[in-house]
Amino acid sequence: MSSVNAQRRNLGSRLLRLFGIVGPLSVFSGARIQANSLQGGALNTGALNTGVVAPRLATGLKGFAPGETCRAETLFRRQMRQHGQVRRVLEIGHRGHSHGGWLEDGARHDQRDIVVDGMAIDVVSTLGDIPNGSYDAVFSVDTVEYVKSPWRVAEEIQRILKPGGLTFHTTVFTTRYQPRPEDFFRFTPDGLKSLFEDMECLTAEFDATERRRDDRRRPSRDAGDIFGGSREGWRVHFCGRKPVLPR
Repeated sequence: MSSVNAQRRNLGSRLLRLFGIVGPLSVFSGARIQANSLQGGALNTGALNTGVVAPRLATGLKGFAPGETCRAETLFRRQMRQHGQVRRVLEIGHRGHSHGGWLEDGARHDQRDIVVDGMAIDVVSTLGDIPNGSYDAVFSVDTVEYVKSPWRVAEEIQRILKPGGLTFHTTVFTTRYQPRPEDFFRFTPDGLKSLFEDMECLTAEFDATERRRDDRRRPSRDAGDIFGGSREGWRVHFCGRKPVLPR
């Protein structure tokens, strides 16, 4: 038993080093990740000793002072530029927030919200009147965790995307409970990939750059939840491309 406890302590110390973004070698999800290959602000995990390729891990600390650009926006812009000309983009939004400013000049930004006047909306129904192949890209920011049936929304997104179109989603892996008005899910990168399993995955990653974000710089935001709140925030990002030819 003492040997088992020693192994557990060793694993725990490695996890702490990962969460502190220190140390040459860390453990994530039971797999060893070489932490000496940072590319573009993200950790290239490569092949693991389990034989499975792990999601990328973006690391670093950001205070999110006014004017700072979050990794989600940077990643979104990069994927849109690499895709080429994007004319029509649909945002599935939440609480009336718009991220149309993330788009390049000349792109048309439409938005369908999942909450209107404080009431949850059946987003599947709101997307149902959109013709097939209407958009070059569909994206969401901090939204899919509030959707009751995200797999159904994913099906609608794939339907309304043009062949070769992109979908981008950034959401939470760990954060406090936030019912606004409902809070259903937390996602891993593989969880987001599973929603869009018929699409080509362009990127799927954990993001630790918002970890320990200090919301006291944003006095307009609520500081906690019914459990006391938390500043331990990890995000996940996913970008996929609809096949040009049906699979």
